[in-house]
Amino acid sequence: MNQSYDRWELILIDDFSTDGTRQFLEGLVNKSKKVITIFNSKNKGANFCRNKGLELSQGDFMFFFDADDLMSENCLENRVKALNDNPGIGLLVFNMGGFTSDIGDQPKSKNWIVPDGNTNLLSLFFKHQIPWGTPQVLWKKDIIESLGGFNLNYTRLQDVELHTRALLRGFKVKTFPESSLDIHYRIDESRINFKKDIFYQRFVDSCVQYYQDFYIQVRTDSQRRELVGTLFEAISIVVFQRRIKSLDKNKTSQLVNQIIESCASKTQRVLLKVYCFLEKIAPFHPKGLKLLFKYLLRLG
Repeated sequence: MNQSYDRWELILIDDFSTDGTRQFLEGLVNKSKKVITIFNSKNKGANFCRNKGLELSQGDFMFFFDADDLMSENCLENRVKALNDNPGIGLLVFNMGGFTSDIGDQPKSKNWIVPDGNTNLLSLFFKHQIPWGTPQVLWKKDIIESLGGFNLNYTRLQDVELHTRALLRGFKVKTFPESSLDIHYRIDESRINFKKDIFYQRFVDSCVQYYQDFYIQVRTDSQRRELVGTLFEAISIVVFQRRIKSLDKNKTSQLVNQIIESCASKTQRVLLKVYCFLEKIAPFHPKGLKLLFKYLLRLG
């Protein structure tokens, strides 16, 4: 509401909150006619909410923010300038800063700097070396509509799946690795209330679904090989959570087996099993082991 550029609309989807958010949002509507609020009658998930906002939006361009993301006052002005300088681009992707309580309180390594235009962006998504997140993309509305919006079947990796589909469809993308940090995402897991078993089960389910969905869509053996990067990242996260005792032995074993069994390549399955075995018997977390197996899996 404090943006230097004033031709905007703000669509707020409240996903059946119970913490007083509804009353706060109703107050915003009273302050500006450009604010629209929708209140779900039950919890329907992030993807439903994003698609509902897409359906209601009147503008030609849009981007998505979660409740704890922030934008600087000149954010929309910067986006409009980039649009005017780059007609015909369907997805414009900008840098993003990370913070916990105040902007700038995280090290620079936590900032999300997008790669340059010479990078194989699709390869990065396949290998789960995710080059950007949800709020970093400014979409042409007709393009995201043609994609059908966010996939309701994903509880995690929602933006990863959508951006992968856009790249596979061949829509024009331009990244801005020199852009200012005028959007910011919060890094603070202590604020998230979830059961670890459920959270990591959903994460693994989505990683497996991503692998399987795109394995049948891609056309080259090299792309199918790269997709194992998503499975490998899922395994490395799960076994690390076991090491720090966030997951018990049985749940870890179940998740690891689910991931390995989904892998279509016998050679890659063997490498994933060997990685899990070596991680299990190591007395401490062997950081170099992950790099070694990325090399063996030819993930770069």
